[in-house]
Amino acid sequence: MFSTKYSPFYIITFSFIIILIVPFLLQDGMFMDGEQYACVAQNLANGKGSFWLPIVNDTWIMQNSPYFLEHPPLFYNLESFVFRVFGNSMYSERLFCLLMAFANAYVIHRIWKLITLKDETAKHLSWLPVLLWIIIPVCFWVFQHNMIEMLLSVFTLLSMLFSLSALLKPKFIFLNLIVSGLFIFAAFLTKGLPGLFPLATIPLFYVITKNITLKQTLLYTLIITSIPIVCYFLIVTLNNDAKQCLHFYFNERLLNRVYTTGTTNYRLSILVDLLVELLLPVLLTLAIITYARKKTNSVAIQKNDKLYALLFLSLGFCGSLPLMATMVQKNFYFVASLPFFALGLAFISHHNISQLINLLSIKSLKKVKIIAYAFLIITILFSLSQIGKTRRDSEKLNDIKYLGGYLKNTTTVSVDNDAYFDWSFQFYIYRKYAINLDPRNRHRTYIITKTDTSQRLLKDYRKIDLPLKQFKLYKQK
Repeated sequence: MFSTKYSPFYIITFSFIIILIVPFLLQDGMFMDGEQYACVAQNLANGKGSFWLPIVNDTWIMQNSPYFLEHPPLFYNLESFVFRVFGNSMYSERLFCLLMAFANAYVIHRIWKLITLKDETAKHLSWLPVLLWIIIPVCFWVFQHNMIEMLLSVFTLLSMLFSLSALLKPKFIFLNLIVSGLFIFAAFLTKGLPGLFPLATIPLFYVITKNITLKQTLLYTLIITSIPIVCYFLIVTLNNDAKQCLHFYFNERLLNRVYTTGTTNYRLSILVDLLVELLLPVLLTLAIITYARKKTNSVAIQKNDKLYALLFLSLGFCGSLPLMATMVQKNFYFVASLPFFALGLAFISHHNISQLINLLSIKSLKKVKIIAYAFLIITILFSLSQIGKTRRDSEKLNDIKYLGGYLKNTTTVSVDNDAYFDWSFQFYIYRKYAINLDPRNRHRTYIITKTDTSQRLLKDYRKIDLPLKQFKLYKQK
């Protein structure tokens, strides 16, 4: 693909992935959830916890369980492999984030190639859906912050890829369906029920394209659906730890989400968030179409493109709108649905893009290639310049550096409630220095406080003089 006139656009798309993700991964500081997941993965790599019963740290208690069971455990276990290879470096989880970004981009590329295999022009535009996907703000945000949704997105895309392979290729139909079902189960083991939406692929393909019969639709859907169901019941029947893990997820986590107060008072807020996040790729698509129609004798969208655009957009809504079932709604929850929106928009606009590229002269293409390589070099240099910098929580991380240096031979310290429930502080100090915070035992050698703790609690302690901004450290007299 790099020997064609489309190669500069692949380079530009690659550069966008780099510039939107890598500079942030090379800086210290991370969203609380991502740091928490890194703690769990690090522990698994170091032999603490197990596949089904992972742990955050030695003092963690949630819903009367010492294990971290808020999500099914596949994400942390896969991430633990980078820790096994690269150790406890700050960059271990960040490397995993970058690998997930490229994995998503590659599967989007493969889906496009699969559908456009017989179209000599369109098949060279697999960079277009990748570009429309990566410029979505919440999309590149999850890769900056080690969020579970980045792996969930890989599995849902892979399920879609193998479902389409079964539908579009005459060979290995049932093998492709089985593999698609296995990836749906992997998506479930990553994030739970939000990973099941690719089950809608075959029915939607039937309704929209009519390229398969109703009998085939029912049979194929039955096969794909039966795979995760059988896998689930086999696992919970044969493995008590798996049963405990998934029972906690369904009863303490999922049902609690249905009845909890939630993060919003407006059930449609997730739809509003979705429309806001999609604004940039939608506007770019409209701009491409409008400009192409001015510059060329642009024709209407071809029927096949319309059908695939509708298929992917429908799948995108299947992956996002069910989130309205609960009042716990955050915009990164629908990230796994965003590649499907990007693919849908790409099918709407790719013919116009082709026409505009065909208008470029050889001289203009050379200029575009120079711009592409210059952009790539700038993104790499800018990314490298961010090493050693801090992007968030700078004061907190500075305090943790002094605390970690002073307490380097200490594994557990007492804390007041405010310090313990400052989750990012708890996860940072454990991730970087393996220091556990214990809010229940207030009589350890050291105690860290965040607020003015009662003198009665500190009467047997003396304050340690460290240049701390947000926290205070005391040692027993």
